[in-house]
Amino acid sequence: MSLPDHLESLLGPISSGMRLGESAGLQINLAVFRGTPVPGASTYVTLGLSSIPALHASWGHTELMLAIRGNSADAAAGATARELVAGILRMGVPPRRGEVMELNPAVFPPASSMRGVYFTWPVYHDDRLATCVDAALGRTIVIAWAVPVTGRELAYIKDNGWEAFENLLEARDPDLLDPGRRPLVDDQQP
Repeated sequence: MSLPDHLESLLGPISSGMRLGESAGLQINLAVFRGTPVPGASTYVTLGLSSIPALHASWGHTELMLAIRGNSADAAAGATARELVAGILRMGVPPRRGEVMELNPAVFPPASSMRGVYFTWPVYHDDRLATCVDAALGRTIVIAWAVPVTGRELAYIKDNGWEAFENLLEARDPDLLDPGRRPLVDDQQP
């Protein structure tokens, strides 16, 4: 099944899209899915990142996903996705689960304390969304959820590891779709 067909089978029809840029002569776009994973939220998935030869890694080909609740979601997702794609192209390797990337705070809504993203599985969605086997292209595509995180959370992940952060996520169960959510860690937490 092609990636767009895979996404639409699990997220519903693509409602719109944005052009993010181009690399190695290949276009990178952002597909928009409304009302998923919950009403009032939107899911955004890159299309084209997994086709860039320089980004093929031993763990597979990767596309990025964002999921955001709110009225300014499109602008935030577009700005965040552009910066993520640019950063990944500079690094020359797709992200793995548990990695973080600091971003320009201007890509997030003005009242947000988010300063980067944490890459993980798309756990708010159907488990089948995490991978797409594209038989026609002969490859498996991994969907990496780029979860917005605060500066304190970035530091916590770097200092304590992603497993400790995932334990915090499970214990506190924050709304990861809300770019204005409160930090999971404070200055006193080890």
